[in-house]
Amino acid sequence: MLIADDHPVVRAGLRFSLSAAAGFEICGEAENADDALALAEGHAPRLVILDLNLVGRDGDKTVSRMRRVCPHAAILVFSMNPEELFAERALADGANGYLMKTDGFEELHRAVRRVLDGGTYRSARQESRMANTGAGGASSGAGGAVAAGGW
Repeated sequence: MLIADDHPVVRAGLRFSLSAAAGFEICGEAENADDALALAEGHAPRLVILDLNLVGRDGDKTVSRMRRVCPHAAILVFSMNPEELFAERALADGANGYLMKTDGFEELHRAVRRVLDGGTYRSARQESRMANTGAGGASSGAGGAVAAGGW
């Protein structure tokens, strides 16, 4: 697993939670997009946990670049950015899931299992929002504008 986040304490928390509870081996950690892409290319991780706000690249291109470098990896975006504005775009760009940093470790483990099993992870909030808007992609309002025009 590759962890890419610009905050050391977040990387440490992810490392501890996933290696202790789920038995994952960490192949690398990166604090910026360039290092994340280089590590991914060198290690071909099965799972990439990726923050959108990494220094070094445009956030709106990081997911698609990671997908090109790791075509077979499960990519879970782990972000503070509101899912109603960013999740569907990240999924369209190649992520397998979008998890908010405000969610707990139990939800993190659920998201990791889902994407590693080949599924797509969306929070219950996002699923409900999509059901209420009838959206299979971008919804109307602010989220639709972001999905259509970029991050």
